[in-house]
Amino acid sequence: MEKKKRMNNQFLKYSTLIIAVVSILLTSAVAQKLNYSPGYIITLKRDTLFGHCKSLNNIHSGQFVKFINLVGKKKKYYAGEILGYSREGEYFESKKVVPNFTVYLKENIFMKRVEKGPVNLFQCTYASKGLPILDREGRELTKGYSVNTDYYLEKPTGENLWVIRYAFSVTVGKFLKDYPKLAQLVVNEEYVYENLQQIVQIYNDWWKRGRPVE
Repeated sequence: MEKKKRMNNQFLKYSTLIIAVVSILLTSAVAQKLNYSPGYIITLKRDTLFGHCKSLNNIHSGQFVKFINLVGKKKKYYAGEILGYSREGEYFESKKVVPNFTVYLKENIFMKRVEKGPVNLFQCTYASKGLPILDREGRELTKGYSVNTDYYLEKPTGENLWVIRYAFSVTVGKFLKDYPKLAQLVVNEEYVYENLQQIVQIYNDWWKRGRPVE
């Protein structure tokens, strides 16, 4: 009798495991058909939940993410409701920022992390409102918005900077003033807006080398 009871318990255990595996596989198949990619979200309590994240277009990528957990439950998370999410090897972090006067953003937005280190580089894609473009007959050719991409720098101290193209040499040079050699190269426009990621990489490497005097 005791042996039969143990066998029943083992059967229930393996049956539950098989059902769970099948459920995960079915969820994954459905998610891929709906254009979801394997990924995870990080909750405000810093718990990591694995599942699938929706690949959004540029207009909505900064506003929210659609998520399906491993048992197939769907939910939409807005920036500020979670710390961040990852999909296709890219990480998007929810940031509470005060935008510069050149952009129109909400209080919280998801930003793609491009470089991580003593200076973090984020890419911010968002839609700004504008007037629709009409053809000669007055028919609307656009929906009255434009998609913009800006960059945001952040140090562990909390110091941050919206990168503005037309004031690049002055603002970025000042932001990197603790590395005088690099800052001067930026001020002298030997490194320009298009070199931003390279600039951040050089700065972070300098930190890793112990911030030698150059």
